[in-house]
Amino acid sequence: YDFVGHHQIVNPFKSKDHQSILLMWTWSVPVELKQKAEAFQVDLRGYIDSMSEFAGKGAMEVQITGNVILDHEMMVSIFEFAIHEVTTVWLPILILGYVLRSFRLLILALTPMLFEILVAFGFMYFVSLKMTISYYALMMMLMLIMALSWDYALFMLTRYKTEREAGADVETAVVSMVSSSGSIVVVSGVVLSICWSVMLGLPDMFKTFGIAAASAILVCVLAQVTLVAPVLAILPWLGPPAGDVDKGLEESTGTLARTQQFRQGAYFCMGKYLTGFPCNLISFVIVYALMMPFTLRFLKNFDVKEFAFTEMGHSFEMTMPRGSQTFNTSLQVLKDFDFEMTLMPVLIFATNTNAAAPESAGNLSVPLVNEDLFKLNCQMIESIIAKTHGETYALGAKSFQSPSVPIDKSYISIPFGDSFADSAFQSLFGKMVCPSLSQMNLVRKSFLSKQVFLTQTSEHLDLMWEEMVRKNAMLT
Repeated sequence: YDFVGHHQIVNPFKSKDHQSILLMWTWSVPVELKQKAEAFQVDLRGYIDSMSEFAGKGAMEVQITGNVILDHEMMVSIFEFAIHEVTTVWLPILILGYVLRSFRLLILALTPMLFEILVAFGFMYFVSLKMTISYYALMMMLMLIMALSWDYALFMLTRYKTEREAGADVETAVVSMVSSSGSIVVVSGVVLSICWSVMLGLPDMFKTFGIAAASAILVCVLAQVTLVAPVLAILPWLGPPAGDVDKGLEESTGTLARTQQFRQGAYFCMGKYLTGFPCNLISFVIVYALMMPFTLRFLKNFDVKEFAFTEMGHSFEMTMPRGSQTFNTSLQVLKDFDFEMTLMPVLIFATNTNAAAPESAGNLSVPLVNEDLFKLNCQMIESIIAKTHGETYALGAKSFQSPSVPIDKSYISIPFGDSFADSAFQSLFGKMVCPSLSQMNLVRKSFLSKQVFLTQTSEHLDLMWEEMVRKNAMLT
């Protein structure tokens, strides 16, 4: 796709430094062939990766990017979340088992997680009927359920285990567990849910994170309070047997006496010194110094005065895995080429209906893409460009792909042009000029354009027309 021989038109598929060529491939995949198309793009990526792997020094470098490839990259990153969870889940299970020192209690601690996942994800189904749920919100909800399930189970079951080892019967141990550790779990869950619910004031994509997190937390709280305690009461053999009553604790009812069993061991000795002066002050400074690089990195994207994030980048940047070659290639294309149609596009459909029978617009025999619709579509593009002028996301004519896209002065090269010629051009034509449908058809269909002067341009306009124009609609 080039514009050889037409010096007045900038070739967007040749890089600014003339060292790279961009090949853009547009395809339309029927629904029944979607799986084959997915498999094909995976094979294509593998072929290009093998080319880069076996290419010698100084060889041509080939990279691939685009909407389908980026979407596949995001799906792979989502799958990597699940893989990461599976490969690291053994560590918290070992820690929980070491603290509980009971295989039966460990099974009881893991059982509520299954119900929590089913209930929480089932609730999000009803939320998805009203808004679009982000994949990452669901993955975050899964990780949050796993973390809180183990955390709350540790609170509840260690309390029950302590009471039973102190000689309490099952009923007394369960009541003590629910009244002490249960209240802590409820307060913790409510506070966390309120904090996450603040995200409900954000746009829908971030709002789903708040809904997913708050629902996951509340489900974990309810499961621990309403499931663990009844199961222990019905099946007391899951917990440890009653221990001998500590006569010392029985005679002394003070709080300090009940915590005597915890006032020993290496961790207690370590805490004794770390919480005393000056170790408490020194440890605070050390921890803050170690976290300082993260704080400085955070401030690069955060304006303290405005209390707002800055330079957050494209939404793809927030979802793509770090170091993604596909996303980096897309950014490189934006930097090297005078071309902006590389990331996820926004599609706008313009239709021209019949006032007498608007419902039959698609079946009318006369073409509905007329001069008025053609001009109106161009004016719509102009208004979007004007609205974004001066913003960090400012758009230009080259940001749009449409048969009626306005002609920007940046596409036109005035022979021997200077500042006077530029100002004269702008005063005569303006910064942008809307082409007419008759002019477009003249370039597409006239003999001189097709066969003599604008052969490639005419051919490419025909291809664009076939892709983006139907009898009753235009695509921008």
